[in-house]
Amino acid sequence: MSAERTPELEAVYQQYLVEATELILEGNRRLSEVTNKESIFCGPGCSTCCCQVFSVHPVAFDVILNKIENDPLLRQRFENNSTQRRMLIEKYKTRIEEIAKIQDSKLNNLEWIKLRIPCALLHDDKCMIYAHRPYICAAYITLSPPRVCAIDPKGYRPLAIQIILNEFYQALLNLQLKYDMPGGPLHDLSLQLDHRLNPPQEEAAKKKRKKKS
Repeated sequence: MSAERTPELEAVYQQYLVEATELILEGNRRLSEVTNKESIFCGPGCSTCCCQVFSVHPVAFDVILNKIENDPLLRQRFENNSTQRRMLIEKYKTRIEEIAKIQDSKLNNLEWIKLRIPCALLHDDKCMIYAHRPYICAAYITLSPPRVCAIDPKGYRPLAIQIILNEFYQALLNLQLKYDMPGGPLHDLSLQLDHRLNPPQEEAAKKKRKKKS
């Protein structure tokens, strides 16, 4: 339980997580039905697009964080991956700083993909939270086979997907407002999860002192 929440608020938060999880699962199920029909290339074992850095809705973030916190094996694999990811980010630090200056989001994503720094939620080239993955992942469709995707991905979004996404995003926003959950989109899912699961020592010590008081 969070040190900042009373038992009453914790009960409300848990109900929020239940509703949020149901919403994410249903939204991803609908998206998957369409994407599976639209693309012959996307499938298990293909994870080229999982090297992008994107923003995730705070409701989706809470669901993913909760899933990792309550699954010891998933958490261990995520933390191992995060360690390797931090090493790669440090290795390509100069290039990442250059990429950050690129204003065009498509070009920015393309350069990130070229670095081949995988999402920390990948294991054996498969998403460990597939059913709970962010909607931006569930809605991604490519026209290119994996070998081409690794160089120049051609993502597209048919109207059927966009309609579901619009409904999905509005439902997420309504749930966020219903439970008065703060925050806007969080950039770089792996990094944000790592910060929440492994806060800096100074922040962790502060929370510990607050809990004692």
